[in-house]
Amino acid sequence: MLTAVSAIALLGIGCGGRSIEGETPAKSLEVSYVSGHLGSDQGCSASRAAGDAAGAFAPCEPSDTNCGPPPSYCEDGAVTIQLSNVGDAAFKQLDVGALVLRAVGGDDSNLEILGVTRDDGSKFDGTLEPTQAIKIRVKFPAPAYSKVPKGATLQITVVTDGGGEKQVETPELHVMPMWAT
Repeated sequence: MLTAVSAIALLGIGCGGRSIEGETPAKSLEVSYVSGHLGSDQGCSASRAAGDAAGAFAPCEPSDTNCGPPPSYCEDGAVTIQLSNVGDAAFKQLDVGALVLRAVGGDDSNLEILGVTRDDGSKFDGTLEPTQAIKIRVKFPAPAYSKVPKGATLQITVVTDGGGEKQVETPELHVMPMWAT
């Protein structure tokens, strides 16, 4: 089954800074949700187990129709957020510190962060200049559908220079049915 996060929505979270004569200029970061999808965990354990086996699958003959690994619909999830520096000083060490699947009633679970890239596919180096806004994509393993109850959201925590944190939460997640194409 494929899953998706519903329509694009923006949820802004800001932090006011202050600038005093002789001190470092104010830093202020806004974090906004842009889009995302939960991926698909269908066949992930089978394809990972097959990949772990030595010599998992022998080469296939062109006439052999029952050859090769079983079909897998395993796809990592990803969420895209926008980071906006609305202050006067650069951020040099921004990082995604946590990604949490939040269920109504508090049965939260941490998701492993597989990677963070800029929306153009380049590596995110953690820097953000004054007045700059960039989109970053946070990749994670697709959660089991049973762990995505009605009303669940993803909470993304961005850690700033000096250990401060900014959080943004996605709209409610919706598990979508498998589409035949």
